[in-house]
Parts: sequence; C-alpha cells; structure tokens
Amino acid sequence: MRPRYVGTTPEWVLNRYRIHDAITDLDDGFSGSIADLAARYAWFDQAHFTREFTELVGVPPSDYRSRRLA
Repeated sequence: MRPRYVGTTPEWVLNRYRIHDAITDLDDGFSGSIADLAARYAWFDQAHFTREFTELVGVPPSDYRSRRLA
C-alpha cells in the first residue's frame, strides 16, 4: 500500500485510527492524564500525541476534554 496508489501512507491511516480511538475515550469520560491517553494508544510521548491530535481536531486534547465537559 504505497502513497501513490492510495494517496496516503499506512502510518497516516494508523495514526488517524489511534486519534479517533482517543477521541472516543475522551468523549466517554476518560479520567486519566493526557500522557496516560498517549501511552494507551502507543504514542512515543505526549508531545507527539498532542501535535497529531491538534493537527486533526484543531485543538489540543486537554482543550478538547475541557470543551466536552463544559
């Protein structure tokens, strides 16, 4: 599955699935830290997770959580 055939890489697809799973956890009231959430979905560290999350969702995971709780 190369980018020229599908238009994206397998890593991009997997990262999107992991972000969507993290969003589901936050929507369901995940009570751990953002670092715990990053570790749960096997991100290298919280900074990488936060950067990818923000690129996809438009806000950092901590802001997303705050908005969902409001």
